[in-house]
Amino acid sequence: MKWLKTYIPLRYEISGGKLQRDEIPELPYNAIRGALLNSVIHRDYFEKGAVTMVEFYDDRVHIHNPGGLVKGICPKEFGLTSISRNPFLQGLFHRANLVERSGSGIGRMRDEMKTAGLLEPEFNWNGFFRITFKRSETSDLEIAAACGTVSDIDLYISELIKNGEIVRRPDVERLLQLSYASAQRHLANLVKRELILFESASKTGK
Repeated sequence: MKWLKTYIPLRYEISGGKLQRDEIPELPYNAIRGALLNSVIHRDYFEKGAVTMVEFYDDRVHIHNPGGLVKGICPKEFGLTSISRNPFLQGLFHRANLVERSGSGIGRMRDEMKTAGLLEPEFNWNGFFRITFKRSETSDLEIAAACGTVSDIDLYISELIKNGEIVRRPDVERLLQLSYASAQRHLANLVKRELILFESASKTGK
């Protein structure tokens, strides 16, 4: 999860007269965490030539592992009925308080995505079991406007440039304590909206 969080952009909101900002991940951490646990607990460990994979794309995130639906579960009962492929692992993770009752993980992933205003995850199984999370196509500023708030990160970057500062991506990462992905997305969003101009130098852009 620590590694994944560096690739999941955050947006920031200040609302209701608060001084502190709220950090809102593009994809809910609990949904991603549930998918990771699912991929470890329910994968087919007898398949030696395949591994659990996490893939990031511009519009989606895939988490998939060897093994389709467990024998005994028909597609129409998926998410309602649970049969563990690895009952020992299931029990171990349950005793470690990492998972709740058997069969509740899929429903919680769906609920987390709906609460975040995102599409429900997609589930596919054909030799591999794959969970797909669709990333938001809405820019940070558009999301903030819809919520009645303003992205303080975008405002801060704009103010730096307005005051004559030369801003590069590493500066944004350092000053605002952002990940590479978050800084890149904020800058790209401002460029796309033609609020700032990107100039490409020989070594680094500004």
